[in-house]
Amino acid sequence: MKRFLLSLVVILTTFLFATNASAREVASITRTSVMEIPVSSANPTAQSQNVKCTYAASHVISDAVKGIEDAHIREMVIQKFQKDKKTFTMLYADGKYSFSEGASDNDAGIKSVGMAGNIYIDMAKDSVFAQKYIVDKLFLVKDKYTPYDWTLTKEKKKINGKECTKATTSGNIPVTAWFCTEIPLNVGPLGYLGLPGIIMQLDTPTYSYVLQEMVNLKDVPTFEIPTKGKVISQDEFNKLEAEKIKSRGTEAGKVRIIRM
Repeated sequence: MKRFLLSLVVILTTFLFATNASAREVASITRTSVMEIPVSSANPTAQSQNVKCTYAASHVISDAVKGIEDAHIREMVIQKFQKDKKTFTMLYADGKYSFSEGASDNDAGIKSVGMAGNIYIDMAKDSVFAQKYIVDKLFLVKDKYTPYDWTLTKEKKKINGKECTKATTSGNIPVTAWFCTEIPLNVGPLGYLGLPGIIMQLDTPTYSYVLQEMVNLKDVPTFEIPTKGKVISQDEFNKLEAEKIKSRGTEAGKVRIIRM
């Protein structure tokens, strides 16, 4: 039994290096309606509004996991991922942005390559401070802010009662965003900014983030700049990330099972 559990841990760790895994199917998530969000009374813009948003994140159940041959192991991995739910807080005011993980009773403690901790962006200074993990090792990426190159589509769907439009971008990982022009704030989870509406849902290869609540703040919130982690540039982090993936011998979209 101990060997089996150790194998499962390795599966969980190794699978998270497969950054091109499908993000189309996600674990179910309890969603709180955001129908009460005021969207017109103050004619909000990302330049003038002080906002606090709460996002719920659930782990993606990829085709790679669903394809695990051993039915018992497959079910255990799926159950582990389904229990992995996180809550994040996003703040925006005066060209400053932060995204940080909150306390959660359902956090399975899973860490992945490139997974973000706290993020702080100062648009006026073109600077980014982002905590990122390579498994359980924490890095602090300090670099210039680089806007994402979004591709807008005509595909639409409703999320929590709001009509949203699909957009995609591809940097180190493929990302799909569903934004709502009814709420004209150009912000979203994980530092993904620049769309003509707030991001209601963001899908990455490992997690799906869904907007649960938005609060208009009277006062400018206090921003905390991340300080923990080994300081590194984005290019340096990308190299380490690629080396770690290569050293694990994991191909994108596949699960490697190691018996111990």
